[in-house]
Amino acid sequence: MALQQATAWLREADLQPPEIKRETPWIAAHGQLLAAAGTAAMWDGDPDKAEILLQRALAVHQEAGDALAAAEVLTALGSVRFETGRFDPAEALWLQALDRIGGLGSIELAGRLQAALGACLLRQGRPWPALR
Repeated sequence: MALQQATAWLREADLQPPEIKRETPWIAAHGQLLAAAGTAAMWDGDPDKAEILLQRALAVHQEAGDALAAAEVLTALGSVRFETGRFDPAEALWLQALDRIGGLGSIELAGRLQAALGACLLRQGRPWPALR
C-alpha cells in the first residue's frame, strides 16, 4: 500500500507550477521528482508512463545543464527499453549516457552502464562484444 501511495504522489510530480520549475534550485528537484515518478511507474508496471516521465526529467536536467543527472535519466530510460524488449534503443541510450559522463568521474555510474550494456549484448546473442 505504501508503494502505491508513493507511486501516486510521485506521478503527480509534473504538476508543479511552471514558475517553480524554472527557479534554481527547484529545477533540479523537479527533475529528480520526475525521474523518481518514472521509476515508480516502471515498478508499477506502466512502462509507457515511465518513459514519458523520464523524458520530461531528461529535458529538465538538460535545461539545467546537469550532465550527470541527465546521464542517470538516460540510464533509467535505457532500462525501461531493455525491460520492454527494445534492446537496440536501450543500448543506444546507455552508450549516450556513457559518452555524457566521460570526464565527470562517475565510476559507479560507468560501472552500472557497462554491466547493463553487457547484459543487453548477451540478451541479443552477442556474447563476444559483451566481454569487452
